[in-house]
Amino acid sequence: MGRTRGDELAFPSGHTTSVTSLAVAVAVLALGLPGVSRAWRALVVLALTGVVTAVAVSLVARDHHDATDTLGAIGVALAVVLAAALVVDAWADVVADPGPDPRSFDPRERPTDVLPRAQAPGDQPRAAASSRASSSEAAAGFEPGSG
Repeated sequence: MGRTRGDELAFPSGHTTSVTSLAVAVAVLALGLPGVSRAWRALVVLALTGVVTAVAVSLVARDHHDATDTLGAIGVALAVVLAAALVVDAWADVVADPGPDPRSFDPRERPTDVLPRAQAPGDQPRAAASSRASSSEAAAGFEPGSG
């Protein structure tokens, strides 16, 4: 099965790819509109599907392309536009929440579970949390508070 028509490549159909790409982009935007009812969004997607189907069927009916040329074009357009939409959505999340401002970093504010808090000059060292000797200290004859 040849994939050329005359001297030009026929797979995938460029006309179907273009129309499908535009239709999928509009559908993604329409589905993301929060103020539009579900019925209107479904109607928009149905209308766009009809336009893509009409273009694909007309190209096959007029013998400009094989059915596989138009189906391949629909697959290419779906893959590329939806992948691009995911990238744009991820990028929008990054731009919307850039994280903490590094200029506001205060090295004195460290998590206590990672590093011990630094002592300020003139502070007395803190006493141990427990005054009981551990079992190894007791075995060695260590007395709490004897230093």
